[in-house]
Amino acid sequence: MIGVDDIDDMVAAPKEIAGRPQWDKSRDTTVRLKAPLWIGEEIVGGLFLIATASVVATPQHGSLVLVFQDQPIQRLDAFPSAPHANPFKNVPKELRGLTLPSGDHQFHTWQHNRRWPRPPKDNLPIAAPIDPPLVDYRAAIDFFLTRTNIHGMIPLPPHEPRLSV
Repeated sequence: MIGVDDIDDMVAAPKEIAGRPQWDKSRDTTVRLKAPLWIGEEIVGGLFLIATASVVATPQHGSLVLVFQDQPIQRLDAFPSAPHANPFKNVPKELRGLTLPSGDHQFHTWQHNRRWPRPPKDNLPIAAPIDPPLVDYRAAIDFFLTRTNIHGMIPLPPHEPRLSV
């Protein structure tokens, strides 16, 4: 059985994107990418980089998630459309009760959400702000890949902004 220490090792290990991931339409206004990851000489079953991005919104928003066995390990929300409120219980003092406003990037690290297996429907409740703020979705991709020790490239998602009325 996989435990917290195994996830610690997985998070710390250098990971490589397998193949050439492509964005696929997931809804009318969003695209999704799912890439398996190598650790060492093997693709780890159930370990993926999953990303979503808006196609029409400006700024382009979405998320990047390191996932193992369909459970999130780390997540970055780029330009989120809703605020995020951290809980008060079992949270580092500097993040306890902190509300991150909509539009401010949110990084949900393994270190702050270190629990395995994750409870059902748990989506990493503790987030930290990113400082300095990221300027665009490309910067969000680069930040996430660096912080999660994932090597390789993923293409930019399509972006066809529409004027809002």
